[in-house]
Amino acid sequence: MLIRVPEYFTGFTCIADKCTDSCCVGWEIDIDEDTSAKYRLLNAPIGAEIREKTSHGYFPLQKNGRCAFLDDVGLCRIISSVGKEYLCDICREHPRYYGVGAFGIEGGLGLGCEEAARIILGLRKKPRLIVIDRDVRYFDEDEFAEGSEYFRDRLTDLIFETGITKLCGAYMNAARVANDDAYDILTHKIGRIHPDVAPREADTEDLGRLLEASMRLLDECEALNDDWHEIIDMASRVKLSYILSREDELRALIYYFTHRYVREGIEDMSIGGRILFALISALSIIAISAVPGCGGSDVKAAVMYSKNIEYSTDNVDYIIDNLDIL
Repeated sequence: MLIRVPEYFTGFTCIADKCTDSCCVGWEIDIDEDTSAKYRLLNAPIGAEIREKTSHGYFPLQKNGRCAFLDDVGLCRIISSVGKEYLCDICREHPRYYGVGAFGIEGGLGLGCEEAARIILGLRKKPRLIVIDRDVRYFDEDEFAEGSEYFRDRLTDLIFETGITKLCGAYMNAARVANDDAYDILTHKIGRIHPDVAPREADTEDLGRLLEASMRLLDECEALNDDWHEIIDMASRVKLSYILSREDELRALIYYFTHRYVREGIEDMSIGGRILFALISALSIIAISAVPGCGGSDVKAAVMYSKNIEYSTDNVDYIIDNLDIL
C-alpha cells in the first residue's frame, strides 16, 4: 500500500536493548488474528511456549512487568528465535501511527518511543513528505481531509520560518477562525475563503493564560505515571519566557503535533481545538522538561507526555474538546 510520511519515518530503527524506556515493559499487547494464526502453525521450539502463554490473545507480563518474551538483556526472544516476521501488528509497528489525509493513508512516528522522540526533537526544518510502499492494515476515508490539510499545510509552512512568538500568534488566531470556516469547508466552499494563518505577534499574557488553562486540563486527565499530577504542578510554575527561549525544540514539537492531529477535525468541528492542542502540547513538554524529575531531558519529557496523554484517546479528546482560545 502506498502511504505518505515525513521523510524521517524511514530512518527509524528500534534501538532494542539500548532503550532506557522499553515498550516491552508495562504493556499487555493484544495479538491480531493473522499473527495468532501464524503462531498456531509455528513449529519452531518457541512455538509451543508462545501458544501456551498467549492463549488469551495477548502477550502477558511477568511479575516484574516485563513481557514474557523479553530476555534478560532487553531483547525479544521471538525475534531472536524466528525473526521479525513473527511479531504481531502492534509490536511491529510501534511507534508508527497511521491516519487519513487528502493523499490517502499517511503515517508518522509517535513521541512515546524515546528513539522516535530523539529524531523528532532533532528536526530543524520542515521535513519533506514522501510516498513509500508499506503493508498497513488501515482502511478508512475522510471526505473532508483536504479541508483539514488546508490549515495543516499553511501552519507547517510557518513553523521553521517564523519568529516563535509570531508563530504562537498564528496558531492562536488560526484556532479562532478554523471552526467558523469549517462550515464553508464542509460545504465545499474552501476556494472562496482564506483563513488567516499568517504570522501574528502573540499577546504573551493571552498565551500565558492559555498555557495555564492547558496545565489545568492536563492535571485533570487520567494519568499513567503516579507522579504525573505532581510533575504538572511543578511544570505549571515554569516561566513562559523560558519555554519560548527553547525555540528549536518548540518548533520540532509543534511540527509533530500539527502533522499528527491537524489532519482531521472538520467534520466534528474540532479543527480549532486540534490547532491549539498542537501548540499547547509543545509548550507543555518544554515546561515538563524543566521539572527536576525529568533531569532536563526533552526526550524524557516528550515520552512521558505522550504516554500519559497521547496513549489515551479519552485524554486527547478531553483536552481538544475543552481548549478554548482566549
